[in-house]
Amino acid sequence: MMQDMSERSRCPIEDFARMIGSLISVCPAVLYGLLYTKRFEREKFLALQSHPEDYKAQMSIPRYLKDDFDWWIKVFSDTRQHNLIRSNVYACEIFSDASLTGWGASSAFYALKCFASTLRDCNILLRLDNTTALAYINKFGSDSSSGMEYPFPGSSEVIRQAFGAQTVPSAALEVMIASLAPSTIKQYTRPLRTWWTFCQTHGISPYAPDIARVLEFLSQELRHSNSYSTLNTARSAISLISSTEIGNHPLVKRFCKGASYLKPPKPRYDFIWDPAPVIANLATMFPYTSISLPAITKKLVLLLALESGQRAQTLAYIKISQLSFSRDKLLIRIPDRIKTSGPGRAQPVLSFSRFLHRPELCIITLLEHYLDLTKELRPANCDSLFLSYVKPHKSVEVQTISR
Repeated sequence: MMQDMSERSRCPIEDFARMIGSLISVCPAVLYGLLYTKRFEREKFLALQSHPEDYKAQMSIPRYLKDDFDWWIKVFSDTRQHNLIRSNVYACEIFSDASLTGWGASSAFYALKCFASTLRDCNILLRLDNTTALAYINKFGSDSSSGMEYPFPGSSEVIRQAFGAQTVPSAALEVMIASLAPSTIKQYTRPLRTWWTFCQTHGISPYAPDIARVLEFLSQELRHSNSYSTLNTARSAISLISSTEIGNHPLVKRFCKGASYLKPPKPRYDFIWDPAPVIANLATMFPYTSISLPAITKKLVLLLALESGQRAQTLAYIKISQLSFSRDKLLIRIPDRIKTSGPGRAQPVLSFSRFLHRPELCIITLLEHYLDLTKELRPANCDSLFLSYVKPHKSVEVQTISR
């Protein structure tokens, strides 16, 4: 039974509860058996909270329970495993007064350390007036959970915790985090925060959600958003941190397909503009000695974008250390990870020739003037090409380049 259940990712709550009942029944013969039923009980509780009293409903079996399954499988395959039968012969008897501050279990623990630190393989009788402490000791702790809500720790930490819950070793954790671009983690911040709040409100785990709760959340997002892309981002974010591939679940895929019909994705740009008037206007900004820094900056961004055809992200990642000037040529290397980066793909190298017959449209001439103009304004150790033309003249991000 345990082997079969450990290999499943979903099962009816009824089957999971039956498994727990079978384990509880053998606990008197299994040393520390009750201790290894706590997390099973917790998952059953969360499943029933999502489906009140519906034992026929399906529940997810999170991967972090693998350690508990393996422990029980090992116990049942070990013929030497046994639990000592309690007798009425006690090597030590410890008395404790009632504690009104909830310190009963702690006082029992310290009493054992003080008076029974040398005892082994024997029975000790604890006489406590605190019934709560008795329950905690006899039942290896409590299955009660705190009602407090935990604040959203940030998208990076949520993703890190999700990978950790899927038994990813710490040595591989940072490597897996590195597979996600910083822009992707930033994009997932809003949907993960909303999902975290939703899970806190409904008392469910954000890492092992039930499919019904996921559909409920996506329906909520669809009502509040005006685009399909927002919904798709939320689906991808939840799928990333869930213990199962929730984004590929047939019901989730069917829901998203319906959402794409109700709110079809729209292209970011629905028209093509003629660059000729822009180029003609840029040509009038010459010579550069009388042109302001804001105008020079905007002209350089526009000429680089028009001649290279690169995204604003690529332009924002241009570094001075990656500029290679020759007599009549300029090479700009982009070593940073961008949206089009991937295994086996070469990083972009932008190549520009000196435009001798039209110096007013020559990128090399303009770039040399821009570097000379910003030399005194550039902060120490600032390698980014583009600076803000207002104080304190720091390097600019992609959004500023886009504007």
